[in-house]
Amino acid sequence: MAKRVSLLRTGVLLVVFIVLFNIKCYAYPPAYPVPALTGNQALDIANIAASQIGYAESDGTVYGAWWNGVTNWGHDYTNEGWCAMFACWCADQAGAGLYVAYDKNGAMPGRLFDYLKANGAAYDTSMTGTPMTGDFIFFGNDRVQHVAIVTGFDEATRVATLVGGNQKNGAVSASACSYVPDSIWGYQRVLGFGRPRYTTGADTEPPVISDIQVAADSAGYTVTCRVTDNDAVSQVRFPTWTTYGDQDDLLKDWGTNEKALGTTSNGITSFRVDRSDHNNELGTYVTDIYAYDRFGNVSTGRVIYTFEQTASVTITAQPQDREAEENETAVFSVGAEGPVASYQWQYKIAGTTRWRNSTSATSGYNTAELHVVAAPSRDGYQYRCKITDENGKTVTSDAAVLTVTERTVRITMQPQDAEAAVGETARFTVAAE
Repeated sequence: MAKRVSLLRTGVLLVVFIVLFNIKCYAYPPAYPVPALTGNQALDIANIAASQIGYAESDGTVYGAWWNGVTNWGHDYTNEGWCAMFACWCADQAGAGLYVAYDKNGAMPGRLFDYLKANGAAYDTSMTGTPMTGDFIFFGNDRVQHVAIVTGFDEATRVATLVGGNQKNGAVSASACSYVPDSIWGYQRVLGFGRPRYTTGADTEPPVISDIQVAADSAGYTVTCRVTDNDAVSQVRFPTWTTYGDQDDLLKDWGTNEKALGTTSNGITSFRVDRSDHNNELGTYVTDIYAYDRFGNVSTGRVIYTFEQTASVTITAQPQDREAEENETAVFSVGAEGPVASYQWQYKIAGTTRWRNSTSATSGYNTAELHVVAAPSRDGYQYRCKITDENGKTVTSDAAVLTVTERTVRITMQPQDAEAAVGETARFTVAAE
């Protein structure tokens, strides 16, 4: 019995020795104290990152050691590259939780980049977006190599301030970068930013639009305004159309198209409206203003500007309503005096409000006389002519209506008198279509 106890003790000692032999002890410094949370996770992440400035790796980092407990992979990250682990640690300290900013693969900047692309609240690689406080900004050359936390952004200069781990001799440090296409940060390219889906601190107060001004010339006009927000303005968009043509010149994707995006400098946002982008039309233009903050709150404003129509061409004869049987040709004409440069006939489908340009499929679409085949489907169509003078100014005729009637039988040849002798046959002939 004593022998068995001795062997058991020997085995226990052997196990303890093996376990102790494989344990690696580190002397990394502890994290610096973090500031009290405000409840705004985006702001808290930036504040926490800034509180760690000056922390330097020494026999590992506290952020890598923390990551060991997050992943539970059995791999030791204490001495691994730690820029992504630092960003994730800041998110965790802010109460964002693992599900907000990253998954277990977030120890690699590239994995974090991909995660935010698929799951983030915002993502931009065009270098034209607006990074916000608390966003994760990425850098690299042939791949994603580094991540830092945005602590501020100057829209006028397009410069982002940031704090990152494992920078400048393995320390947490502050820096800045230009957020424009082809920007270089150190020896790496700026690749874009991702925004975690923060769950607290999202305000409901929209931006404020004020001091709307319009400066016009013969080619268009420029809208300027001041937009402020209690947090930060993310973007201001200016969808524009003319009342002529029922918004046919409005950008259908104005909510994402960069052509509808304003530019901001020294606190003033501006947007240029060119008539050439709107078929050089005269008359009334409408520009709506949509100002967004990073929480999706939006404010709106509106500008209405009219370009007076003073064409040197005068219409002397308006198109008249026409009635035609099925498949006959209806002719609409317009008379004009002055230096006419071109005619453009337009049509509007019955029951709609949009005018469309007639094309070469309709004879005379670009002359003073339009020939329209009276197909049954065209019953109720309206036709008008847009006449342009030699200076590019236009005048538009009244509209005329096409009425298509059912085709009736028509006699094309009447019977003729006939003379015949008694007993002979007299023939009478009629033709119809």
